[in-house]
Parts: sequence; C-alpha cells; structure tokens
Amino acid sequence: MKKKIKALLISQFFWPESFPINPIIKSFKEIDYTIITAKPNYPGGSIFKNYRKKGPIKENYYNHIIYHVPVIARGSGSSLNLFLNYLSFMFSSIYYGTKYIKKGKFDLVFVYNTSPITQILVGYYFKKIFNIKLVSWVQDIWPESVSATDHIKENFLFNIFRKLCHYIYNCNDILILQSKNFFKYFKKYKINIKKIYIPNSANINLIIKKNSQHKLKKKFKYNRFFFRPKSFKYIP
Repeated sequence: MKKKIKALLISQFFWPESFPINPIIKSFKEIDYTIITAKPNYPGGSIFKNYRKKGPIKENYYNHIIYHVPVIARGSGSSLNLFLNYLSFMFSSIYYGTKYIKKGKFDLVFVYNTSPITQILVGYYFKKIFNIKLVSWVQDIWPESVSATDHIKENFLFNIFRKLCHYIYNCNDILILQSKNFFKYFKKYKINIKKIYIPNSANINLIIKKNSQHKLKKKFKYNRFFFRPKSFKYIP
C-alpha cells in the first residue's frame, strides 16, 4: 500500500464558502490535507453564525482537517476593510498554524492563491518551518488585479509594491497558472519559476486520474500531487 502524501493547504477562502478549490480537495483520495483557512465571511462581510466563537475552529472536511483561524471580517469591502482582512489572515495563520501543526509532518505546502498574494507568504513561512516545497496555484495576478479594482492607483509606490509581489512569487518552487495569458506577464517581468498550466475549467475527474502523473519526478519527490491530463501543459 502506497504511503499517502500529507499536504498543507493555505487558502483564505474555503468551505463553507463556495470556491472552486472545495470540490478539488474533496476529490483527492490519496492526499491527506491539513487546511488553514479564515473563519468564513465571504461574500456577506460578516463571520458566519456558527464560526463566531473565540479562537480557531477545527473541523473535518471529508478525510481532511480544517483550521478556521480568526480574522477581521471584510465588512463592506472597502480598501481599509480588505487590507485588515488580508493582514489579519496572514498573521493569524502563522500564529495558530505554528501553535497547532508545528509537530506535524508534511510533504509539501500548497497555496490556493486567490487574492491576496500575502497567502503565499504564509506558505513560504511553513515551507521554511518544515523544509518542504512550496506550490501556488495563481488565480489573480498581483498587483495588477488590485489596480484594476481601483483600490490602488499606479504610481511610484505602486511600482515598489509590484516588485514586492514579484519577490513573493519567486518564493515558490512551482507556480500553477490558471490562464495562458498569465505566462506572458511572468515572462515580461522575468519571474523564472517553473510553471504549469491548469485552467479552472479543467475536468476534476481527469485531474484525479491516478495513472496520469505529471513530469516532475526530478523536481518533486512527491510527484503524485500533480496530475497531467492531455490538455495540461508543463512549462519550464
């Protein structure tokens, strides 16, 4: 019997909120996930009723373990609210994650990287703590997705912020990109991390086929984490 992979998933948004990552994690049978996520407050802006008690909440999601950590709710979605929401998740994840999973053994850390990009910093922290590989599935490119919403205007400070975001992307061992257009962006700014193309519309049943392993044996000891349907493309 093959040993199961043990993966740490960092995702600010997860069940019971409705996000595409939920059925993906549900479908994996040969990976045991420990999930660090925020107490649910999307999209309404308030913490869900059953998650309002103090401290983190631990529960099971099929055969996986979830830690819902305390955050400042996103509220009305103003720039200040979102900033506090994102920042509180980063620090809360590191604090409670260190407290509750520091004795765990993981084979890799995986970040489902919707906004904010600071989730990758949480993943990078645990990468260093456990001395494992870091993989991020990029859903939004920062800081461009922020400027598109008018929360930040492009200026001198924005360019500094852009360099910081690029530095964060470079903390990964592999980037999974959900859009082919993303490759042009990363090439333009010379972010030379290994990249894989996996669109959000990919058939989940194809992803979990056990006999379609990805060509990452030399890069990852635990290559069973990745699955390569014919429509997927590995880009060095």
